Amino acid sequence: MPPQLCPTCNRPPLSTTDTEDSTLTPTKCPLCNAITYCSFDCYTFDSNTHTILCNAYSTFTSKNPRPLTFHKLSLLLPSSAANPEFIWLKTCLHAGNWESAILEDHLGPDHPESRTFSITRELSAAHPDEKRYKNLNRTLFLECRADFEDDGSMRNWCVEKLIDEKLAKQWKGPMVISSKSESASNPALYEDFYIGDIALGVRIHCLGEKNVSKKPAFSAIAIEKDHDIFIMDGRVERIIPVTQSMGIPILIYNTGNVNYADQDLTEFQKRAVEGDIHFTKNPAVMFLTLDTDVKSQNWGAPDKMQWGDDTGNVIVARVDRKPLSPRQVEALVCYCRDVLHPAMKKTSKDFGGQNASKRMKAKEEVVTKLTRQARFKIYFNYLKSMKQIADSSWAKEKSPFT
Repeated sequence: MPPQLCPTCNRPPLSTTDTEDSTLTPTKCPLCNAITYCSFDCYTFDSNTHTILCNAYSTFTSKNPRPLTFHKLSLLLPSSAANPEFIWLKTCLHAGNWESAILEDHLGPDHPESRTFSITRELSAAHPDEKRYKNLNRTLFLECRADFEDDGSMRNWCVEKLIDEKLAKQWKGPMVISSKSESASNPALYEDFYIGDIALGVRIHCLGEKNVSKKPAFSAIAIEKDHDIFIMDGRVERIIPVTQSMGIPILIYNTGNVNYADQDLTEFQKRAVEGDIHFTKNPAVMFLTLDTDVKSQNWGAPDKMQWGDDTGNVIVARVDRKPLSPRQVEALVCYCRDVLHPAMKKTSKDFGGQNASKRMKAKEEVVTKLTRQARFKIYFNYLKSMKQIADSSWAKEKSPFT
């Protein structure tokens, strides 16, 4: 099995003999014993994200011990459930020291032929200049029914939690995500799925998804930690401006529009989709991406990303890969829409006829006053108190700054 990389910083944990710095002592999760961090700081940094996955992992492995050594921990994406499940995937060793998966009934009771896709190889081919996709020590695979497009398989809703939504529409039927050792170019042996490869983010659904498909405005998703959203090379602006000022930079990524007419919709829903010019609008994203740059001519204007009316669905995640909840994102959107945008709009109107220095000073005062953690926390607590009147579960929600 290849050496694990620290889930927080992607460095290999040092042995205690490699450093005299006690803060760099490798730290293993005491509950699942499946992940080792390069330091206690990294362990603490990633604890919230890991705890959610760790509990599911620990529950599964405690109740379902590994049957035999050739069974490897994998993720099953059932088409009949909303959430992925851990499974023990049976493997078979062949001459030449390579393994194949024995999928049994994981892809259906009819034991269909399977088709395999290398998730890691696809990423490497799509980003040939990215160093993070070179010299990898593990490869993620997705295995599915060979004829899932035509055999009557149902749409797999779990896929939307793990891959870009623009690709999700093509996947149907149950699927298995597994991991192999060696490099991305020459994978050979199966290994246990590494639960440190996932970050928790939020999908912001467009108007059509909410009104036609009856999906929530904000939903939790699992995002692979090598997803494009985490590419920070300066070529694409991904950080939401207001969150940068608040000290918790949050990344935003447009997953692209989906041809909803091809989805498993009822006839009524299909008619609602056809010709609906508002279907792909996403006002929540427009307010969330307010332009807070005081030197910008578009200061105070929504939609800094300039995605317009065809925004569709987007995903958001914290730069530090700590978990982000749907309600935390909802609170940020509400704050931008109900507090920040009106204040910026009023300032632009009141000081529109003033000289440049006065306009600049007024803008700076608004940004300094309203894009602070302390100010947002006050609003968050107010919003929570209002929301929990109708939904008591809001009482447990914490600010992203907590």
